[in-house]
Amino acid sequence: MAADENHQLEDELFLEIDKQYFGTEILDSEESLLLYGILKAVAEGNLEKVKKIAANSGCLNLNDSSGNTPLHIAILKNNKEILDFLLAQTNIDLNISNFNGETPLFLAIKTGEIEVAKKLVHHGANVNVQNYENVAPLHLAVTYPDLAFELISKGAYLDATDYSGDTPLHDAVAEECLETVCMLLYHNADANVRGVNNLTPFMKAIISKNAEIQVTLLNYVDDFNVETYDYITTLALSIINKSPLVEEIIEGGGDVNYAYGYDLVDIFSLCLQYPNAKNFKLVWDRLKYDGVDMSLGSVLWRISGTLRKEFFKQYIDIIIESDNLEQVVDSISTADDFYMVIVRFCDFFNQLSLDQLTKLTCRLLTFGYVVTSFDMSKVFLHYGYCEVFKILLHMDIRPIGQRPPDTSRIIYDVNTNMDTLLNQVVSVINIEYLHNTIYQILDYCVYPKLMNGYLDLNRDDYVTFKILHLPRVPSLLELCRNKSREVLISNFNVKTSGQLYTLINHMELNGVYKKILSFEKKLYIPSYVFTPKTCKRQY
Repeated sequence: MAADENHQLEDELFLEIDKQYFGTEILDSEESLLLYGILKAVAEGNLEKVKKIAANSGCLNLNDSSGNTPLHIAILKNNKEILDFLLAQTNIDLNISNFNGETPLFLAIKTGEIEVAKKLVHHGANVNVQNYENVAPLHLAVTYPDLAFELISKGAYLDATDYSGDTPLHDAVAEECLETVCMLLYHNADANVRGVNNLTPFMKAIISKNAEIQVTLLNYVDDFNVETYDYITTLALSIINKSPLVEEIIEGGGDVNYAYGYDLVDIFSLCLQYPNAKNFKLVWDRLKYDGVDMSLGSVLWRISGTLRKEFFKQYIDIIIESDNLEQVVDSISTADDFYMVIVRFCDFFNQLSLDQLTKLTCRLLTFGYVVTSFDMSKVFLHYGYCEVFKILLHMDIRPIGQRPPDTSRIIYDVNTNMDTLLNQVVSVINIEYLHNTIYQILDYCVYPKLMNGYLDLNRDDYVTFKILHLPRVPSLLELCRNKSREVLISNFNVKTSGQLYTLINHMELNGVYKKILSFEKKLYIPSYVFTPKTCKRQY
């Protein structure tokens, strides 16, 4: 009898793994539980043997090769009877950690043994012991609201941070457990701790796309400009993940002008990548222009090149109707900027965009936009004698550049003789891109030098075809128009196109003649039915 007791004591004192006995390497396997003495008895579920060894040696806190005590093993084996017996012992240590830093309480939660975890808490287990990755029991318990409440009631630290910096609130958000989120907030958990990648709980809720949790956390956020380590702000995340709270974030101070220099995090760019008219309006109304990257031309260039047609129309309407246009005029420092706007409208959306371009132009003019000769040229080239062109004719036009004359200049330049302008075109007639200009001039002028000069180029194109079907000499109507304009300009001392066209509009003259004088009415139609769309143009 004494020999048996000594043998049991040796089992407890010298916990050597008997590989030959178990027939396997057990250090890193689940079978590492099966050692000697009370550890083996617990693993085998032999309650009587456990009681006997406990009575003889009292050694209840020894560990196996993984650091697990009899209490750990009882939890892993889900043996409630042995667990209850061990918990009833006065010398049991509830807070010993195994070699992973896991206490019995931690292990019970980790394995989903929630009732066991509650039992351990009721017996006085420390609810704040973290494992070697600084994960606390409350981190694990967020998906079990009842247990989380037990832990909090026993003093669990609400803002414990794990190895990544995440708190239990971060984890509750990530697990989308609204009840636990509300519980933690009710008990004053810090809703603004920055965890993994500098994310706050609210930012995690945005990423998880859980609208209920986002709404719950919204009023607890103290800074809507927190950014991740890769410079993505809370507002940027909300646009990327289509949060319903973009407006609230902006109203709460989210900066629409923040950008670290990358399109991926620039709020304006994100509105193009993730189109939403409501979000764009919120951003546009608060956007500040830097005069380079955010000038109107570059803005519309990016909009038209990125968005589908329905979103393009919505975005442009927002720009036109906004009160944030005044600073646009200051940002447009070169004519090329507005030229890009016109080109984009022309290339992508034809008449629909012409209507919007007219509205946008009128809005810009109200804020003092200065019309340039380049604007006139491009509007007429792409749209002809349209409503916006008629409006621009009444503005002061600033000449820029040394470009060859085109049809628009013949119409608005009251300070240069028409023959002089046409001769300038003839002098550079071999320039490739002039063919569209010449094609339009031929609607209003038959100028033999110009026509013969183009024919001498021997180009088999639509301009040549048109010339061959027009009169060879100017009509009396054209000659009368030109002379009448000269007389008006001279007699009334006209200095600008605005003065000339105001004068024409107020003359007591038949409407048809007014249109002829103002070039609104074409004088020449070729002797064939010609549709320019059937002929490929080179822009």
